[in-house]
Amino acid sequence: MIAARVCLSSTRGWGLRCRIKPLRLLQSAAGLIQGTEDAMRIKQTFLMGLGVLVCASAVRGAEKPVEPKGSSGPLVVGPVALTGTTYASAATVTAQALGSGVNGPETAQTGLTVNISKDNWWTGGKVGEIDGINVMMRQNAPGSDGSGILINVQNQGNGFLSATEFSSTIVDPVRNKITYGIDVQEGVLNKKTGDYIGAVYTADNGALATGIQIQNSRGASWAYALKYEKDGAVKFAVDGTGAIHINLATPAKSSSPCSTGQLGADRNYVYVCVAPNTWKRSALTSF
Repeated sequence: MIAARVCLSSTRGWGLRCRIKPLRLLQSAAGLIQGTEDAMRIKQTFLMGLGVLVCASAVRGAEKPVEPKGSSGPLVVGPVALTGTTYASAATVTAQALGSGVNGPETAQTGLTVNISKDNWWTGGKVGEIDGINVMMRQNAPGSDGSGILINVQNQGNGFLSATEFSSTIVDPVRNKITYGIDVQEGVLNKKTGDYIGAVYTADNGALATGIQIQNSRGASWAYALKYEKDGAVKFAVDGTGAIHINLATPAKSSSPCSTGQLGADRNYVYVCVAPNTWKRSALTSF
């Protein structure tokens, strides 16, 4: 059977929608138009033009309707020219959120969500790295700051706050259970509990190995693996060789305030707090 494909413009942004019409129906429509010639005069050339407008094309057999296709390509922003005269952003997400009434990540309102899976993550797949966010930032202007990710979070002290929170887990796919889990929070502020902490490392699940590990690659080294300074003075440090450097305060007298186990030292004595507010000392001698 000879058929014609009729394509109509869609108002939903899908382009043309096409459907198959038997050609004899078009021919019947032409006869009807000719039969009403007194009411309207439509010449054969107009009918041919009508066929062009509806995209009539003779085909043999049936054809499937053209379905709208979703975009499979990545979203690309830019290149964008940032002039540098005022604050500028290549892409901005702005939102006003309302509380859900329930605290926790399950009902969290987010400015941006990345949800990406590789292969069939539950049963495995091919070897290959996957990254949720990949940031490349380059900056070479003198006296200028640069951050791969700049985060600024605020509240009025009415709840827990952290600049970042990371969670990594290993899931047993058979039991659908987390077997190992680590949670890291940075910039922790909690006015209600009085916790103002630079970083918190939490062992959430399983028997984990090390909370913080500082290491080096072959050929590289640290001058100090760890250092604590107060008002510019180094109070405690572990250098790259593993040696411990401690600047211990010394008590003025044996009843000076202290906590059990606290240490002090100077050029002549080592001081040990053996009980609350009770110091004892031992003389240093050459050997």
